Amino acid sequence: MNEKKLNQLFEDYLNGTISPEDERLLESFDAKVLAENLDKYTHAEKAKERVGSKLNTAVGRNTKTRKLWAYTVRVAAAISVFFAFKFIFLQPTSTSVAEEPALVWVERKTDWGEKLNLILADGTQIKLNSGSSIRFPKAFTADERRIELSGEAFFDVARDESKPFIIQSDQVETKVLGTSFNVQAYEDQRHISVSVLTGRVEVASSENKVFLSPHEQGVYHRSKGNVTKGRVDIEKILLWKDGIIHFEDATFGEVKNVLERWYGVNISFASKQLAQCHLTATYANETLETILGSIVYAKKGMQYRMDDQKTIIFSGKCTDN
Repeated sequence: MNEKKLNQLFEDYLNGTISPEDERLLESFDAKVLAENLDKYTHAEKAKERVGSKLNTAVGRNTKTRKLWAYTVRVAAAISVFFAFKFIFLQPTSTSVAEEPALVWVERKTDWGEKLNLILADGTQIKLNSGSSIRFPKAFTADERRIELSGEAFFDVARDESKPFIIQSDQVETKVLGTSFNVQAYEDQRHISVSVLTGRVEVASSENKVFLSPHEQGVYHRSKGNVTKGRVDIEKILLWKDGIIHFEDATFGEVKNVLERWYGVNISFASKQLAQCHLTATYANETLETILGSIVYAKKGMQYRMDDQKTIIFSGKCTDN
């Protein structure tokens, strides 16, 4: 019997597929021949015991092989280890599960006074307002389209019902399938707002969630952690996309924040009372100097000065209080 045949017999025996004829042939085989090859294999005590238990009954039926039981067990154990080695290390690797490729993230930022248009891999169009940052995958390979936003942006999301589009803004999560809406989430503001132009939007915090339809706005209150909703004039909210600044009974504290973002300047007030003054006005692609002149013209008693090209100080008094 050659080595190939012997290996096949042991493999069939250990697998339980050996025929009765081959089993008798294996049991009657001269164990001295097996023992001669013993040093070629690595020994394992647990494997030796396991195979010994399996072959004990068969070997016990044969007087000739019973005398050589110790040799047979050692050889059978070694051959068992040999086949285990072949199975573990020599099997083809084509059955291994391929890992998902890691997401490659892209981050874009706008300085004060700068705006940016983006088109994502799925066709979603984004207009990023000044002083904002956005982070998104180079390709959407997961079962969702998740991005991160700080600041303000208008989204026109490409519809894909199998992959919801999710915007993470601090503690607020905005989820859509395909719609257009505005998110304002500047870190220095007391609230985050989501205003819907078309479609349906879900806005959620750890406390609650609301569903928004066109001309509705969800507001996340940072101090309370909850989201409320109401009706808005969405056209006025989106005027910034066309370079138009609109103030609707806004405090000068709010006016200050907007002008700083749009023109990249620093604005301060000589007194706290000035920050509580109110302004209603619309400016279409105007220079900063034109806007400042318009403000002091409307608010008699208020003045401003520019210490340099980036620092503006309002002084005097507000006439609407």
